[in-house]
Amino acid sequence: MNTEEDSEIRIAAYKTIMECASDDSIKQIKKILVKEPVNQVGSYIWSHLSNLMETSDPHKQTIRSILEDETLKAEFDMEKRKYSRNYEGSIFLEKINTGATVESDIIWSSKSFIPRSGMFNLTVDLFGNAVNLFEIGGRIEGLEYFLESYFGPNGYFSETNVKAASTETAVDTIKADKMKIDRIDKRVRFSASNISEVFIFSCQYRV
Repeated sequence: MNTEEDSEIRIAAYKTIMECASDDSIKQIKKILVKEPVNQVGSYIWSHLSNLMETSDPHKQTIRSILEDETLKAEFDMEKRKYSRNYEGSIFLEKINTGATVESDIIWSSKSFIPRSGMFNLTVDLFGNAVNLFEIGGRIEGLEYFLESYFGPNGYFSETNVKAASTETAVDTIKADKMKIDRIDKRVRFSASNISEVFIFSCQYRV
């Protein structure tokens, strides 16, 4: 695969190859993975191959048998919140010939600080037939510019603006509290004055 291509395109090309993977293609991919310079691509391929080596999906057992004798370095076992990954959970009960597979992709781009695309798939295997019950996927590009315009260094909610707003709020709160204290103090003085007058009046009345 051309390492100069965008990581999304390379991952898509890899997924296409793996749909009908052979022994030779697996060996070639493993050689590429050893020398892979792009972490986004390496992380996805590593996670996908690792999942295939442990899958219970009956329709993926052929490729699993090819990978059984392979070893993968943990070099691309990277931060899940920053790098592209494939996720899979599967179960198969041979006694009743039934199983289910949940698979998802999170694809990041080297040009963005948020994921570019994602996919979620739920497939049930009933008596040798795979039934795709649910699949959803999507791709977003340009959202990072929108977020940066609000939360970036020069954005409306930048750290500087938030601190300034917090300081202003704190000052306003102190001023408001001081005004409340002044009002309470005036009321207390007024009440004390009235009490004194009543007390004096009472004393005078008793005398």
